Order: sequence, then C-alpha cells, then structure tokens
Amino acid sequence: MYNNKKVNVVVPAYNEESLIVKTLSSIPDFVEKIIVVNDFSSDRTRKLVDEFKGEDKRVILLNNNKNYGAGYSIKRGYKKSFELKPDITVVMAGD
Repeated sequence: MYNNKKVNVVVPAYNEESLIVKTLSSIPDFVEKIIVVNDFSSDRTRKLVDEFKGEDKRVILLNNNKNYGAGYSIKRGYKKSFELKPDITVVMAGD
C-alpha cells in the first residue's frame, strides 16, 4: 500500500535476461503485485522470472504463446491487474 492505495506494477519483458532480476528487485515493497508479461522471449527471461517468483510472492508471470509486441503485453498485464482490483496500476519496462 502507498498512501492507502493498492498499487500493482506491469512489467512487459522480451529477452531481458540481463536485467529482469535487477528490475524486479528494484520494485518497492509497497507494491502489491508485480505482473510480468513475458512476450515469448527466446532467452532465459522466463526461467529467471520463475526463479524470482520463489523469492518474491508478489510476482505473477504471464507468458505469451508468441511474440505480440510491447503494446499487447502491456494491455494483457493491465487486464490481469484490473482483475485484482488495485487503486493504481503502473508500467515499468523489463530493462
């Protein structure tokens, strides 16, 4: 919670293995849920996020079944966030 507001973060990610863990680690503790949308990465992005989920239970990982692009991934993340009924949803790039 931040100022009595439930905050979620959407993180679109495509081939972000070099920075995704650092990005997720930098998200403040007041954030309720972190929704990572893996846009069919061909590197270890998915694996690294899966591992990170074990350390941070706020993380929700959505995996696209093909590469749709950043706009689609952001939209998909917003839809998931909307289901969770936050007061605020923001987007943070995977890198």
